Amino acid sequence: MRYYRIKQVDEYGDYSYSSVFKITGQGKNQEKPIVYPNPLTKQNTLQVQLPAHFDQGRTNIMLIDPLGEVIQESSGTSFQNHLGQKTLKPVLYLIQIQNGCEIVVEKLWVR
Repeated sequence: MRYYRIKQVDEYGDYSYSSVFKITGQGKNQEKPIVYPNPLTKQNTLQVQLPAHFDQGRTNIMLIDPLGEVIQESSGTSFQNHLGQKTLKPVLYLIQIQNGCEIVVEKLWVR
């Protein structure tokens, strides 16, 4: 387990720090979220299955494009891409899943 905080510096040299957050390693027996299908094609619907130990009231899921923009955000135990495949370009996206202080990032390829 590691603790981090981010230092953000603007163009004038002013800076601020984020709050401290914890990153835990994925142990062999630790269940993690499943993103499927991966790669995603036009015929499929994106789904994210969360492990049982995730608290659905504290879980936030974000689909992030290569520029860092959040394409879709959802809360709860499951996530489906209702955007339609036409809006997703064939590139690598990130799925960020936050459960309280725990953050898991998965890669998603779109073809």
